[in-house]
Amino acid sequence: MTKIGKSQKGQIASLDFLIGLSLVILATGFMLRFMEFQGYDAKESVSIAELRAVAETASDLLVSNPDWNCRITSALGGAPLMSLSNCLTNYSKSRVTQAGLGIPATRYGCRITDGSGSVFLSSACTASPPANADDIASEDRVVNLVNVDGTLNVSKQTVENCMSGADTAACVPKSLRVRVWRT
Repeated sequence: MTKIGKSQKGQIASLDFLIGLSLVILATGFMLRFMEFQGYDAKESVSIAELRAVAETASDLLVSNPDWNCRITSALGGAPLMSLSNCLTNYSKSRVTQAGLGIPATRYGCRITDGSGSVFLSSACTASPPANADDIASEDRVVNLVNVDGTLNVSKQTVENCMSGADTAACVPKSLRVRVWRT
């Protein structure tokens, strides 16, 4: 039987220590790499969530802002009774602004199109997204477009006819798509 001398025991212990240290360094490297990926993923998720929130807010304001929604008027004197959500007139299309939709002009671009892909508004959100846009958030809404020019006021009778489908010439349902991207 051979005996291991002091120098051989020390060499084995040193070799074990070096292998153990290498494994600890390797595990630490994997852990740091994983944390880096997690951080990047979290940052990307926040960025996408922010973009979606801007698009959702813009689409909500498009269909609910009293500054450009139809104003129902009474038959007696034509006094405005209330603002009607999801109702726009031809005049509304020129009143909508990007700021009114809650979209900051300095950091975001937007485009609002109808079901055929044509630009819907004449006053805002007419730009096309750049070809290199990383993320584009999109929200769809349906509105009633009332064929009234020069005013937001719509008679109660016209609104009732639109909702019942009795007057398809004065009222056209439109599917709108609001798209928002970072510039």
